[in-house]
Amino acid sequence: MIDPLLTVEDVARIVGVKPSTVKTWVHERSIPFIKIGAGKRSPVRFNPESIQRWLEDQESSPGPGDGLKESMTGKKFKKARGRTVEKFLLSMNNPPGG
Repeated sequence: MIDPLLTVEDVARIVGVKPSTVKTWVHERSIPFIKIGAGKRSPVRFNPESIQRWLEDQESSPGPGDGLKESMTGKKFKKARGRTVEKFLLSMNNPPGG
């Protein structure tokens, strides 16, 4: 027996995001989907087994620096880290309502 296909709303509930997020993933082709029909506005459906595999592929393990340093090296990393620390320090020195 063939498993019933999932809708955008079904996948959104499973993953815990808004349906619009799932639609964005479809547009970006970052999630496996099946297009029903040939038109631009044709509905899309999802194979439950493909979604399960996709979810398993999305798992990641925290590493040194939570992956930030690996994706941002050199000056870009230092600049991004500096802005984050700077904002944090400013918020500590100027608490809201204080």
